Amino acid sequence: MDELTIALPKELKSKFASKLIGDALVKLVKQDILSRFLKTGKLSAEDQEFCDEIGWYPVDEMELREEYVEKLERQIKEPVGKSMMLEEFNKWCE
Repeated sequence: MDELTIALPKELKSKFASKLIGDALVKLVKQDILSRFLKTGKLSAEDQEFCDEIGWYPVDEMELREEYVEKLERQIKEPVGKSMMLEEFNKWCE
């Protein structure tokens, strides 16, 4: 990844100001990547590298589709697996 150096006036020169500027730059890059992803449905190798580095991906910003929400809600209400007695469970664990 490339490095960027910014000269700050003395009154702004602090770790706090540097963090704010860094966060703002990351936000701009994320918006740019999201915009390209929404247009193409793909990430470039460079965008993928950036996303991997910061642990963020464009799909993190997208809303869940209503049909997925409904499917998840149905699955939450349905029992998972079958009930079993402790003896059955112990046999299953062997």
